[in-house]
Amino acid sequence: MKRFIVIFVLSVIFGMIFNPVYAHAAMEDEIVKQLNIARVQAGLPEYTYCKVLSDAAKIRAKECSERFSHTRPDGKAWYTVSDYTNAENLAYARNDVQGHATNVVKAWLLSPSHKENVMSTASEKVGVAYYYDTDGDIYIVCEFD
Repeated sequence: MKRFIVIFVLSVIFGMIFNPVYAHAAMEDEIVKQLNIARVQAGLPEYTYCKVLSDAAKIRAKECSERFSHTRPDGKAWYTVSDYTNAENLAYARNDVQGHATNVVKAWLLSPSHKENVMSTASEKVGVAYYYDTDGDIYIVCEFD
């Protein structure tokens, strides 16, 4: 019985480590953390996570694998994804190093328009999503309220 419990616990741990969904969630949380570090350093309040915005970001991340643009694959504007989104940052990465949250947020902070979204005093909530396509390319979307 003791051996069974050890095997079960190890399988759960390995499943969490190697499960892509878990890995994506960890990176999404890390994006929010990195955004908040930058905001606090600038004297701004932290963002709070919003599931509605994250759901919109998931849709947009998958769409970006079809058409990497603020225009959706159906030709509509990015903001039509949700009534709650007022700004959007996109990122594209070819590997996990480029797609790491720290690198994504640093890239956004180096871009004036993306930094403007990150540092906006009009936004309080964010939602983030990662999407890996079949080629291993990574699409990252952050939706701001």
